[in-house]
Amino acid sequence: MLLKQGLIYRSIFNLHKISRDYLPPTLPFRDLEIRWLGDALGAFIKSPDKNTGIMVVGDPGVGKSSVVEMTVRVLASSPTLNGDRSTCFVHITDTVPRTVHGFLSEILNYLAPFKTTVGVSDNELASVLGESLVEGNLRLIVLLDQLRLTQGTTSLLNRLIELNDDVRSKPICLVVSTRAATAGLQGFDVTRTLEVKPYSKTQVDEILTYRLRLAGIEDVVDDQAKEHIVSQAGLRGDMGYAMELLAGSFTLSSQLKDTRIRLEHVTQVEASYLDVSMAMAVRRLDIHEKLLLYSICTLLSAKEQTRLSMGEAESTYSDLCLRLNLKPRMHTQLWCYVQKLYDLGIIDTFVGGRGQRGRTTNISVPHSLNPLISELRRQIKNMPRRYEHRV
Repeated sequence: MLLKQGLIYRSIFNLHKISRDYLPPTLPFRDLEIRWLGDALGAFIKSPDKNTGIMVVGDPGVGKSSVVEMTVRVLASSPTLNGDRSTCFVHITDTVPRTVHGFLSEILNYLAPFKTTVGVSDNELASVLGESLVEGNLRLIVLLDQLRLTQGTTSLLNRLIELNDDVRSKPICLVVSTRAATAGLQGFDVTRTLEVKPYSKTQVDEILTYRLRLAGIEDVVDDQAKEHIVSQAGLRGDMGYAMELLAGSFTLSSQLKDTRIRLEHVTQVEASYLDVSMAMAVRRLDIHEKLLLYSICTLLSAKEQTRLSMGEAESTYSDLCLRLNLKPRMHTQLWCYVQKLYDLGIIDTFVGGRGQRGRTTNISVPHSLNPLISELRRQIKNMPRRYEHRV
């Protein structure tokens, strides 16, 4: 049987189809969202002054960007738009810090790939972009994916909003994919909002089976391994996490020269898993944000709990600052840090209920604690030498 040849047989598998970023031929359980967004974008294409600001909100791994990309794919192949070159779609993932110049250059490269952007100011780039849209009678749909409220992205939004306001035809539709609706996007006129709900455990199971079949590895994944992936990803309805565990387990089993993906492969990957974008987000935090997050993670790990109160986090953080000869930040500033960590998808917050007094804010971490603690410990130990590193 060809399957028994193990690694030789694996060379014909399409591993791209189990990657988190792969857009499959269909998106199960997202028909309503695709139809809703298709109607909104279709209205913009027909009349560019409508629906120029659309926000797609939802937890990590629920398929926000996939819904947008699939909607654009469906619109592009529709009878009314097939062959229409007047509508362009640009997908920008906000996971790497970039300047406004970098963002504008990336957009302009889609529209006019032969125009140079080297040595050109932001204002000149914006002007060239506007001219390209007007001269070509173009409509531009920009998806800002995994939006984080960094200076670069908010400045880019403001620049594109200004550009859109300066052109009478309103040729730019901004689609912002983010974790939760936020008031931090000043000037961004949200005309429509789409909320993408987490998948159920049953839906995670069905989608995982579908992706395994697409990749041609359905028969090499042990039932226990698959069930564990489904159980862990199903807790949050996070399909992205399921695909990360699967891809990592496949890589590990190949390194071990094992012809099957087994439960021990999945649990080993899970124990050391830290999403690349999450690691980058952690590295970009300032010192006190890292210290607060480290305090939260270590306390959760030590108590073997799934949540802690804001007061517990603040107390542990203050103790850590004293050990490092640092002055702790005040409560109001810590609350701002908590909001930022939530916006980045690093923590979850919710108001306490039974057994707690008043409206206590509780904090949980929807990620594996050990790799997150290890990354934070490395970051803290690399702080300037004037601090004493007793972590």
